[in-house]
Amino acid sequence: MKIAIPLTDEGTFATHYGAAFNLAIYEIDLAAKTVGAKSLLRPKAPTPCSWPEEIAAAGVSLLVVGGMGGGAANRMRECGVQVLAGIAGDTPEKIAEACAHGFLRGGANACAGGHSHEGACHDHDHGEGGCHCANG
Repeated sequence: MKIAIPLTDEGTFATHYGAAFNLAIYEIDLAAKTVGAKSLLRPKAPTPCSWPEEIAAAGVSLLVVGGMGGGAANRMRECGVQVLAGIAGDTPEKIAEACAHGFLRGGANACAGGHSHEGACHDHDHGEGGCHCANG
C-alpha cells in the first residue's frame, strides 16, 4: 500500500494538511512490516484542498495527517484515499515505520471544530463543517 504524509517546505511533517508544501509517499508492506521506496509528490494544484485527485492518481490509499478540515477529508475519501487524522508530530520516516508495524493510531483531529488558519491555510476559513475554500 502507499501512504502519503504532508510535508512543510523544510521537509518536516506538516501537522496541518492545509500548510503542506508537498507529500512524502511511502510504499508500505504490511505483511512484511517494512517501509519500501519513498518518493516526493509536489502536486500541481495551487492549494492542498485541490490535491485529492493528484494524490489518488499517485496510487495513495492512505493520507496521514495531524489535522484536516472536514471538506478536504471528504474530497479525499471521494477520490478513494482514506484519511487518518490526529497523528502527532514526528519525522515522516517514523510515521511510515509506525504504519508498517501497525502502531499508527489516529487521535483527535487538530482541525476539528470552527477556527481559522490564516496564512497556513491559504487564508480561508475552516469553520464548522470543515474546509470552506472554493475547492473544499
